[in-house]
Amino acid sequence: MKFKLVTLSVILSFTLFNCKQESSTPEIPLLYANRNEIKLCNTKDSLLLNEALQSFETDLLDTYGDEKKNSNRAYTQFFNAVRTKRIDYTVMVSDHTKEVMEALKTQPGLWATDGTEYHLNYNSPIVECVRTNMAESGFKTTFNALLDTNSMSYRMYGEAIRKQTTILSKDKYLALFVALDIYYAKLFNVNFTKAEGAASNIDFNAAPPKKEDSHEGHNH
Repeated sequence: MKFKLVTLSVILSFTLFNCKQESSTPEIPLLYANRNEIKLCNTKDSLLLNEALQSFETDLLDTYGDEKKNSNRAYTQFFNAVRTKRIDYTVMVSDHTKEVMEALKTQPGLWATDGTEYHLNYNSPIVECVRTNMAESGFKTTFNALLDTNSMSYRMYGEAIRKQTTILSKDKYLALFVALDIYYAKLFNVNFTKAEGAASNIDFNAAPPKKEDSHEGHNH
């Protein structure tokens, strides 16, 4: 009987350990669960992917949108900023997006790196889901050709997708690809702690510096 109890304890411990391992994704608040637009990807993390997309598009509109929240204009401005490397991620990224990013970092097989920069793993099931469910457009032909020839990279598709911003407001699978490959992947190398530390050192009670009078000493 004692042997059976010991065996049962070992089995339960092993089961609980496995459950803990499978639940290694950090728990984050799902602010957009009622707006799930990534339903066709056969993954238990579809809600996280949807959260990533929605949080990205919220940051996008807050940073580049106008008073009408025009997503086409926001995407255009975003791609222009990417192309000219003029994005300040420490300003654009919301606190919720940082939480989402920490959860995305734990997803096995989602990311790839050349040692200095990260990008989406183009051989991941998520990219295959995007390929399958992407809306028909001129960019889909480019997308499939780059995947089939193992040539996918922002350098190869950047200009083509910059001309397709009108479809991103409707094609949420392609928008997910953009969010992961051109936004979240870039956050690996952003030091938010340093930026927050610099901001906390600002003395908002200090008097502004006296403006130099360029006319001082002149008679009028």
